[in-house]
Amino acid sequence: MIQTPAVQVATFVQTRGKYLHHKTEAINMAKDVISVDGEDRVVREDTAKAYRGVNWAWASIAAFIIIMVLLLVTFLMRSAVNTPAPPPAGASQQ
Repeated sequence: MIQTPAVQVATFVQTRGKYLHHKTEAINMAKDVISVDGEDRVVREDTAKAYRGVNWAWASIAAFIIIMVLLLVTFLMRSAVNTPAPPPAGASQQ
């Protein structure tokens, strides 16, 4: 059976025990640049997205912790101030 080039591209190929979806995917894989320890590295696009996702996760966790610490400090500062609480509205008439 003779296959056209389009069918050949769509067929699965086995390379070193790993299946690649298409031949073109192995040849024309998108690249991206990330900075690791001050050094720019060219990596696959999916690897770069995962790296940036981890960085965003760490930034989100740090922002959450900073906000919680600020709220805790604000609460403790306000509770430490000795201001008498006003009496209830009906207590002075009895």
